[in-house]
Amino acid sequence: MQGSFNVWTEHKKGHAKVKDLARFKPMQRHLFLHEKALLFCKRREENGEGYEKAPSYSFKHSLNMSAVGITESAKGDNKKFEIWCNSREEVFIVQAATPEIKTSWLNEIRKVLTGQLKACRESSQKKASDTMSPSPTSNSPPICLSPFRNCQKSVKKE
Repeated sequence: MQGSFNVWTEHKKGHAKVKDLARFKPMQRHLFLHEKALLFCKRREENGEGYEKAPSYSFKHSLNMSAVGITESAKGDNKKFEIWCNSREEVFIVQAATPEIKTSWLNEIRKVLTGQLKACRESSQKKASDTMSPSPTSNSPPICLSPFRNCQKSVKKE
């Protein structure tokens, strides 16, 4: 997904810039939601004619979706939500143009996050089952989990 939003930033820890701490005026940002990352860009002015008039964007920030969390309502405004990472060290308050746009973005972000969680669980379950009970009919060599064992030994065929 992609769309334009008003965005405020809050930094809880570290040495944030003074202008970030005192930012009352929102930044205009164009967000691009992907499965792996959320990109924050600034829309560039459209000058020129023809193909040169197409919008362009300057990259400003990105968040890895595996580290993202969301809060569905922010500061009593039905068009605002929060996107945060690193245990809320970095919080982005995002204001959509309408409550419907906010809802559709939250739904898509939720889909990405639940999809990642599901894939992570399936991957860890598969790893656990592969290491606990290798298939007896498999002709492949055994899985070696130790860096000290040589797993290239010949396997006796019966």
